[in-house]
Amino acid sequence: MSRSTIYWIFTVCIFIIYFFPYFVLGEDAYFFIHDNLDSDVVWYKIVAENEHVFCISNENTIKQIMNGIPRNSLPSGYSLLTLLFIVCSPFCAFLINYMLTHIISFIGMFLLLKKHVFSNIFYHKHTRFFVYILSFSFALLPFYGTHPGIAISGIPLIVWAFVYLYNDRASRYHYLIIIFYAFYSSLIYVGVFILFFLGIIWLRKIYKTRRFSKQLFLGILFLFIGQLVSEIHLVAQFFDASFVSHRVEFFPKNLSFIESLQSAGKLLLFGYYHAPSYHGIILLFVVFTVLFFRKKCVHFSMCRLLQRICIVIVSIVLLYGIWDYGHFQVIKDNVALLKIIQWQRFYWLLPFLWIMAFSISIYVFLSKNKKIVPLYVVVILQFFVVLASNTKVLASYYEMVYPYVKNALTSSPHPPKLSYSRFYDTKLFAEIRDSIAEPPDSYRIVSIGLVPEIAVYNGFYTLDSYQRNYSLAYKDEFKKIISQELDKDSVINDYFNSWGSRCYIFSHELGIQYRFSKTDTTVISDLSLDYTQLKNMGAQYIFSAVPVYNEQQNLELFGMFQHNDSYWKIYVYEII
Repeated sequence: MSRSTIYWIFTVCIFIIYFFPYFVLGEDAYFFIHDNLDSDVVWYKIVAENEHVFCISNENTIKQIMNGIPRNSLPSGYSLLTLLFIVCSPFCAFLINYMLTHIISFIGMFLLLKKHVFSNIFYHKHTRFFVYILSFSFALLPFYGTHPGIAISGIPLIVWAFVYLYNDRASRYHYLIIIFYAFYSSLIYVGVFILFFLGIIWLRKIYKTRRFSKQLFLGILFLFIGQLVSEIHLVAQFFDASFVSHRVEFFPKNLSFIESLQSAGKLLLFGYYHAPSYHGIILLFVVFTVLFFRKKCVHFSMCRLLQRICIVIVSIVLLYGIWDYGHFQVIKDNVALLKIIQWQRFYWLLPFLWIMAFSISIYVFLSKNKKIVPLYVVVILQFFVVLASNTKVLASYYEMVYPYVKNALTSSPHPPKLSYSRFYDTKLFAEIRDSIAEPPDSYRIVSIGLVPEIAVYNGFYTLDSYQRNYSLAYKDEFKKIISQELDKDSVINDYFNSWGSRCYIFSHELGIQYRFSKTDTTVISDLSLDYTQLKNMGAQYIFSAVPVYNEQQNLELFGMFQHNDSYWKIYVYEII
């Protein structure tokens, strides 16, 4: 058996082990909830099931959310991710996207390292092992959320294609990969930042060669147009003068200089939770490489590339730090381009940049140093750090093993956790829907202590929602309902007024928590809502994850719903 075959068997085995619990557990497996199950999955499900999925006009609304949220506020119907939700069930689409995210990230990183980083030593005795493990160190990162698609995980693949365009050696397949990435990623999340760097590289090449780089220009154009088309609903929303987004009331943090430095330092050392890189070992190794080879590097081009990547990383970190610095707000307020795009989000590129810096450092040592064992140690250690960071995979494996070992455990019974199925709990909410016994579109509900998207997923029509771009007028209307509660707590007041994307029924007794299980003993005893405004907006029921003991005679308990295996205990109150 050839060495190449052995490595590919190894690759398949790693992915089988990684995805195995999701095939065994299905919807009982665990995934990220924040900015994932509590939002993106539901948005794509609603869009895919709606008759206006491909409509672009804001006159078309999705009536199930916020009394009719503009269609363009929800994800585009022209992305490959939406197509997945159209042709598959929500969980099936979610799982396929999850698998593709990791598989494409491995393929992209493997091709990039093999063809452009380790190309001249790939077939040496040790190199291939490092390429595979480094590729897995990127591919098995817990990429966060559904919405970006392969926006982060697909960066190596898109860079691999653009290197060919840069060298004027591209084929039609490279352009097809660029178009594929454009329709399976996100312009606002990552695309704009990739285009920014590609534009600089293109201009620099023109300056150096004194000629127009046609292939690189076409690649950038295809990426830009493709992402514009795939995000056409967002583009249409942006140019709709009649729509005023709640985002105009986003207020900066106004950090002090010391706080800005601390913010930058945290990003440098620990990364960003939406784009995790787990690069502690990488940081130390890269810094050591730069210092060790700063004067005696025989691979000048690779060392120079490493230094440039490090400069880009530091620049992104510093930009993130100063973005909310108080005195920098004056500049942002007077430069329109700084207000339109959140430029601090270059941090989406950091996982890719860290692994590239790590890979180039390994190359520099590998091609110069005969001491291979330390390189094996550091690369394998980083691989296991990434594996250990996948807490949802580990939790899913625990869920698989627990039934077989529970009799041997002396601890308390297996506590309910929020798997995909327990989070949405379709059985429990179907029981609530049947008990109300009215068409769901004939009444509106709001939720307390649990995210409203759970009710949306189960077919209810809600006034509250988590949305990244909705009408400011609706925010003002909704605020009337919770204004008394906001006045009682500065934290939730700032959370809603300075941000407001979570347009929820807040209680000063719950704060900004919205995940209370049936075992929680929290109660609400002082809920001050404008029930007249609630009824004027069409609300008839409140779904609460905790009991509401209120002196006002505005609520009447309709019923309490739970199952033995439920995470939630839902108290349904009728507004009277």
